[in-house]
Amino acid sequence: MGTIATHGPLSWRDASVLITGGTGSFGHKFVETMLTTYHPRRLVVLSRDELKQSEMMARFKDESLRFFVGDVRDRDRLERAMHGIDMVFHAAALKQIPSCEYNPFEAIQTNVIGAENVISAAIDQGVKRVIAISTDKAVNPVNLYGATKLCAEKLFVQGNAYGYGRGTVFGVVRYGNVIGSRGSVIPIFAAQRDSGCGLRSGARRSCMAARFSCRRSPACGSWTWWRRWRRGAGSSSSASGPGRSSTRS
Repeated sequence: MGTIATHGPLSWRDASVLITGGTGSFGHKFVETMLTTYHPRRLVVLSRDELKQSEMMARFKDESLRFFVGDVRDRDRLERAMHGIDMVFHAAALKQIPSCEYNPFEAIQTNVIGAENVISAAIDQGVKRVIAISTDKAVNPVNLYGATKLCAEKLFVQGNAYGYGRGTVFGVVRYGNVIGSRGSVIPIFAAQRDSGCGLRSGARRSCMAARFSCRRSPACGSWTWWRRWRRGAGSSSSASGPGRSSTRS
């Protein structure tokens, strides 16, 4: 099993880290950040796209990097991938709003049931810390994508009631629109600008650069956040686990 304490300073060089959905836009930048800044002992990428994995193998030549072909819908595969893992970043999801609306059960299978599988596998495999990557669309959701991510957030927060006593702590971090990521609204705005018709969006959007988003997730898994929670939660909640979410809008 891993060597990372549930509460305490996190030594990334001694940690085995897994990211689900690791071949997406966030996953690419996350892997780059982990390898160049944090240098974990082992970094496992789990995704269902073997082509993107082969492309990442060619790009990142690092002995600590491992690849698992698998789907978060498959709990058995998750348990195998999480064996010996200290920390999990859960980024796998169906994210395209029109696609989720047209294929609602598929979105639920991946974003909700997949989240439940990650939680259960992490607890059973003794993972110390788990961070779920969520979205600002989970705030007062108006579409199925946002609703499934809100449901996933609640599952991860409540997962502490089951995992905390066994040494597994769950947290959630929300992002806005990551500039340059696949499916980002930025290319649409650029196309509207280039067509000469101007921007046709009255909505305010929270945007951030990919490099910032990938620095924020490891920070949420580091000792800083857990220490702040421990200071605010008090000793009375130690039996049942955290009483509030790490989610921030």
